[in-house]
Amino acid sequence: MQADEPAWRWALPIAAVALLGLAPVLFGPPADEPSWSMTQLEGTSICAEESCELAEGDWLETDADSRVMLEVADIGHMEVAPETRLRLVATGVDEHRLELAEGRVDAAVIAPPRLLIVDTPVAIAVDLGCAYTLQVDPQGNGELIVSSGWVSLETDSYVAFVPAGAEARMDAERGPGTPVFWDASEEVRVAVHLVDAGQASLHAVLAESRPRDTLTLWHVLQRHPQDAVVDRIVELLPDVRVDRAAVLSGDAQALEALRVELEPAWI
Repeated sequence: MQADEPAWRWALPIAAVALLGLAPVLFGPPADEPSWSMTQLEGTSICAEESCELAEGDWLETDADSRVMLEVADIGHMEVAPETRLRLVATGVDEHRLELAEGRVDAAVIAPPRLLIVDTPVAIAVDLGCAYTLQVDPQGNGELIVSSGWVSLETDSYVAFVPAGAEARMDAERGPGTPVFWDASEEVRVAVHLVDAGQASLHAVLAESRPRDTLTLWHVLQRHPQDAVVDRIVELLPDVRVDRAAVLSGDAQALEALRVELEPAWI
């Protein structure tokens, strides 16, 4: 990691770290040639036979009535929805990389963190051992919905950690949005998207947040380093230790330390 990179950019959530120790037991030694077999579920066949392989550089393109099951290099599978364009960029023992240009995929992967990466027009989605839905529209906007484990949405300047039960939108112009839990109040969910779009103040997000919604507040703090955000976090979780001055200055180590303090409330 370079000296000027945020320390928390490469930090792994607690649940994901545990998988590192289990990986040899779960998966054994890596295969020399990872499998990327495709099986037609519905619609017009993409293969001459019942199944076929996706090779590096190949595009998988489904039409309006086709669904395909893609084996993800022996670490899981990915259901590819109709009207999706997906490319296998690279595959190897250290990283499997796909590009989702348009459409939707539903992935279920059990693997060491950062082994599967999906490029989108807005950010890269980094699998930390989980199940999730990732979709991109023709304009490049998208959404990540995580049902188990964690996924991070990463750009050169921002990382959003999205745990199970949460989602984050992706805007073609503004980048990844602020993660929010599915069970957050409607007021919080609406306000978060308006704040991301620069169309509302933080008042509703702060006023309606629960202790679990400190997930949202921690991410808000990175883009809106205000005393009011820190005050609300401390009000919701009084035992949390926070270096206020450092956090408000954008100090990466202080933000990471605060994330570690808050994380038990998110899972």
